[in-house]
Parts: sequence; structure tokens; C-alpha cells
Amino acid sequence: MAVPGVGARTEVVLPNTAAKWINSQPDGVLSAKQAFVEIDQVWWAFGTVLPSLDPWQGMLIKSHLNGVLEDLMAGVNDELNHLFDVYFGTDTESWREVDLMDVMKKIVCQASSRFTVGLSLCVCCSRPNPARRMLIVARSERGILKGLPRPR
Repeated sequence: MAVPGVGARTEVVLPNTAAKWINSQPDGVLSAKQAFVEIDQVWWAFGTVLPSLDPWQGMLIKSHLNGVLEDLMAGVNDELNHLFDVYFGTDTESWREVDLMDVMKKIVCQASSRFTVGLSLCVCCSRPNPARRMLIVARSERGILKGLPRPR
């Protein structure tokens, strides 16, 4: 069923029962990779679709990281415990307001940094965080472009 989407777009909505049929289609007919490129508006955010079409990240995780993932996640868990205490506080008697969106962006980016570059590079919050800036830019562009007509 085709339904109006955001802006000038038309979205296709299929029932859950169509999932098996969709997954059985070859990439030349229905490409999951191309669908994510379209959904994420990768071309407009990055000027190229290669970050979404090149599956090297998944292969890297499958071949090298699965064996050490438990140790890495222990470090990320420690980082999250620390970050929640830093940004939300530990005082259960005196509540305060926080900008939840800003705090969660900081937590996600800093925890991601702990996973990707280790403890020594992720602990300093005063340094500019390019990952956080890129997250904000990509999400903003995707939201804006979603409402525009598809380029022909």
C-alpha cells in the first residue's frame, strides 16, 4: 500500500507477512543496502554512498571483534557508569533539570569513543568531539532532506 510520506514523498507500507517475500528478492530487485542509503540520505549527508554500501565494518566485527567483544563491553559498561554519574549526578535527594538530548549525545559519543579509541582518548570532555558534531550534522540533514522531494 502506498501512503503519503513526509513532505512530497510517497512511502510503501507492506504487511509483516510480506517480510519473507521481501528477503527472498535479489539485490537487483530489492536492495536492502540501497534502501538504507535512501532512508539515511547518505549521499546528501556525506557526498557519497560508500559508507553505507561498503560492508567492511560488519566483516571486521565478525572476523576480529567477536572474540574480544566481552572485554571491550566491560570497558564501555564502566564508561557508561561513569558518564551517567557525571551527567545525571548521584544525588538522589536534590533533583535538577538536564538537557536530555544534549546529555545523551555526549554519553553516546563518549561511550562510542571508549569502544573505538580506548580510555586514554575518551576521558576528556573539554576536547572537541568530531564524532558528536558529525552525528548532529548527519541527523539534521537527514531530517531536513526527508521532507524534500526526491531528486530526479
